[in-house]
Amino acid sequence: VPLSEIIANGYDLNFGRYIKQTAAEQEDLATQIKAYNRIRAERRDAEERMLRVLCAAGIEGFYE
Repeated sequence: VPLSEIIANGYDLNFGRYIKQTAAEQEDLATQIKAYNRIRAERRDAEERMLRVLCAAGIEGFYE
């Protein structure tokens, strides 16, 4: 923020005066649930791959 703007605002250093916030776009619930389920499946697949690698390396004890 330029010093001239701070001076013009009476040396008010309130964050809200200088940081602009935009309204977040709202996605519908069905889209959010679909994204959650996709990401959750990706995480599960990545964890399964990691456990296979650990098992192949002789590191055990991770399976429930």
